[in-house]
Amino acid sequence: MTAPSSIAATLSRVLELLRNQPESREDQKAAFRDAFASLAGDGALLSAEEAGLTINGSALPYGTPGAREFKEAMLRHGIGELRLPPNLPAGDLLTLLRALAEEQAAETVEAFLRRLPATVTGRIEVRGARALPPASDSRTFDLDALGPGSGSEAGFGVPYREVRLFSPQDPPPEPSVAPAPLTPPLAKVDPVAPRPDTMDRLREIESLADRAMQRKDWEELLTLVMELVRAEETTEGAQRHRYTLTLRRLLPRPALEQMAKFAISGAMKADALTVLQRVGPDATEVLLDLLAAAPTVGERRGYFNLLTQMSASDREIVHKLGHEDWFVVRNVAELCGELRMEAAVPKLVDQIEHPDERVRRAVVGALIKMETTATVEALRKALHDPVPAIRLAVAQGVEGRTAKALTMTLAVQLDTEEHPDVLRELHHALGRIGTSEAVQVLVRAVEPKRKLFGRRSNARRLAAVEGLRLSGAAAAVGALQGLLTDDDDEVCEAARAALAYLKEST
Repeated sequence: MTAPSSIAATLSRVLELLRNQPESREDQKAAFRDAFASLAGDGALLSAEEAGLTINGSALPYGTPGAREFKEAMLRHGIGELRLPPNLPAGDLLTLLRALAEEQAAETVEAFLRRLPATVTGRIEVRGARALPPASDSRTFDLDALGPGSGSEAGFGVPYREVRLFSPQDPPPEPSVAPAPLTPPLAKVDPVAPRPDTMDRLREIESLADRAMQRKDWEELLTLVMELVRAEETTEGAQRHRYTLTLRRLLPRPALEQMAKFAISGAMKADALTVLQRVGPDATEVLLDLLAAAPTVGERRGYFNLLTQMSASDREIVHKLGHEDWFVVRNVAELCGELRMEAAVPKLVDQIEHPDERVRRAVVGALIKMETTATVEALRKALHDPVPAIRLAVAQGVEGRTAKALTMTLAVQLDTEEHPDVLRELHHALGRIGTSEAVQVLVRAVEPKRKLFGRRSNARRLAAVEGLRLSGAAAAVGALQGLLTDDDDEVCEAARAALAYLKEST
């Protein structure tokens, strides 16, 4: 018998494609074959409550792929219990799934059943949701209202259907009308199964994996999943889709969290990373949440490194930049910078004035690594941040494509900056830019006197000398040579050392 998690995943996949991708006929057919095969002639009993989905008496754990979606589809149409008999014809199953995929909810189970042909209603059994008024719980659906062929003569017994119909004071139900066709049918359904040995092994792995999940034997689960990943590599064509569905079933969120922990350290580190990379977006989402909640620096660094090795979706990562917790935004900002994720620039710019300085420092670091013109205005704003460490981070990171656009901002900042470390880095940043405008600013800064404000500080002049050395431009060399006769011995010696360095490097 197929594992309940497999049934939920395959049935839910069909609903998703019918509802959201009506033109993807090939995908629909492949997914339907999987769903039809998952029933394997045994049928299934599905019970839906707000708490979750139960299949064949087994309550599916939170996070089981497809369980929530199929539960919601049943409850949307007022269905609390759905019994699919053994050997339900493929056409009838497809018709039922099409009705469940309808966005327009049925007000009652009766209304839902009216959408189905009598041949289908005669084979399935339906019970209304438990959230009904007590007075209506014991009422059964009037099969005569569905027309001929809906009762025991179809060979499946009289279906039980607890539905909210009408009270004794209500008027009787209106006669049934033939249901309108739902949507054009799929191409002729051909539920072709994979090779028997492949299907048998897949089912065996699913069964073993379910037991491993119940025992919380995560190492055994990882071993089984790796067997599937290796087998998938040798599989071609449509069969690969079957492996994708099976992997999704075997790796709900709790299992992915354990795989992430294995991937940080231990003997199974390589296998766990392979599995996370194979799962893709679902694993990325789990890793982002683990990164945000990491209690130690070591774990944080471990999840951070894993994310840099994932084919992460920009949208998933950027979304986290709007998180309410400062440490989440800081961690994700650092990740965006490490990945050079230009799609994150607008959201990073929005956080340049975040109330927590640790976030602002991480945002500045990320924007500097982007090296795009879209970051210039935000970096200008950060140069006026009240925290010296953030201004220092901007000055230290100025280079590349954003550098030239910041030349005049840096020059103006020289006149107002009071922190010695930041002031020194501003001069160095102008030297790294090295344009004629930047060199001219440094030449003026190294002059011993100003016309109105007297002598410059020695520290500022020495910082300007270092900036000229970093520039290496012809104008910078001329300015340094002019300082060899300067009245200040420290400045004179610094200019001589700078010239010697430039001579050796050419």
